[in-house]
Amino acid sequence: GFTLLEILIVIVIIGILASLAIPNFMKSTETAKGKEAVVTLETIRTAEAMYYLDHNYYTSDQDVNFGFDELVPNYLPEDPNRNSNRNWNYYFLNPPDSIITAERINGFYRSQLIDMDLDGNLVNGWPWPPR
Repeated sequence: GFTLLEILIVIVIIGILASLAIPNFMKSTETAKGKEAVVTLETIRTAEAMYYLDHNYYTSDQDVNFGFDELVPNYLPEDPNRNSNRNWNYYFLNPPDSIITAERINGFYRSQLIDMDLDGNLVNGWPWPPR
């Protein structure tokens, strides 16, 4: 069998390895959630651009807070704010700002923002997670 000292050494080594791996795993998870938001922002931006081409105005020009009802189903497959498993709220600020924003709604980074302009440039909140 093993002595108590050998078992304790193995437990300490496993603890050290876990303390190194868990923060990297958490950062990777947050990075993936940030990339999820960027992909959704890009999808919303594209849908708004297609809507603009068809109607000559953006959905937010019509005093709609979130504006996604006008985009579903013709421009977006579903409203990103109605997904029950979401990590972000999305909204489109009225021109002249014309910024699409993702706001984190849970976790350690709650209320943090990622903003994208209508040209597809990330203007705030990237890289994710905030440093």
